[in-house]
Amino acid sequence: MKKKSLLVAILLLFCNVVFAVNPIAYQGDTVSVIIPIQNSSVTTVTFGGAPASLISYKGKLRAVAGVSATQAPGVYNMRVKFSGAPDFIQPITVRAKKFPIITLPVPEELQQTPKQLVINLQSTNTSIKKEIEVKTSEIYFSGPFGLPLFDNRKIGSVYGEIRKTGEETIRHLGTDFEALIGAPVAVINGGIVKKSYLDSIYGNSVIIDH
Repeated sequence: MKKKSLLVAILLLFCNVVFAVNPIAYQGDTVSVIIPIQNSSVTTVTFGGAPASLISYKGKLRAVAGVSATQAPGVYNMRVKFSGAPDFIQPITVRAKKFPIITLPVPEELQQTPKQLVINLQSTNTSIKKEIEVKTSEIYFSGPFGLPLFDNRKIGSVYGEIRKTGEETIRHLGTDFEALIGAPVAVINGGIVKKSYLDSIYGNSVIIDH
């Protein structure tokens, strides 16, 4: 019987974590900095001037931010402002990363031109972004994140991969894992299902808030 393959795409918030002890990050990484000040209320958290997140994990406050795959190399400050203490500032050096470039034609079953695919992807990604930008104060996980597949954990496409489709260039902002059709897909950590639906491009999709 001919084997078929299934691509499971998932965004791993903690896949590449950079801690303050090694303040160097690469494009596409996640930066996590432990905040030493615990007894003052936090007013704002920013990374390079953009809003960042603050979570409590294993009894410690952590400032967390994603580094864009297209972030310009340079030094950026993780800044935490407090109401009753001086600002905490941790400089992070962002370095360039060489992302793979592949040629990927539009799947025949989509029946779209490369330009139509890009337009539809932009619309779909905007909808997904709205879902994941809604933040909750509760943390649903208590341990490290895992991978979504039990048996075959081969990565098919890495985060930040540059895809050439016709005359269009698409930046792949997820991680694809290869699996046989019908393989069980696991939740990577504790969370609640925010949305479960069939997407015209990505296929069966589940958005989970961790």
